[in-house]
Amino acid sequence: VDAFVGAMEQLHSKRITRDVINLCTGRATSILQLADTLALLTGYTQPYHFASPRQGDIRVSVGDPARLARRLGVTPATDLAHGLHTLVEKSTLPQQGVKESA
Repeated sequence: VDAFVGAMEQLHSKRITRDVINLCTGRATSILQLADTLALLTGYTQPYHFASPRQGDIRVSVGDPARLARRLGVTPATDLAHGLHTLVEKSTLPQQGVKESA
């Protein structure tokens, strides 16, 4: 969250308009890890429903944060659980209850 704000401030102040910059940590996160973390933080207890992969689905995607650091001087340091906890905590969506991050 802090890295995103920092990146947006840098983009605005440096007037970078024609560049592709990934806002990422370089650490892989599966959809299941993301879902499990959000379920833990929100108290979601319903079972997941899985389907077969579709043609064209991306199996693994890990962004490289090097350009983010080089161009904007921003290095994301927040781990997934803490970042999602902050997001859920500040969300205006109804929740079953926000739990402390691990």
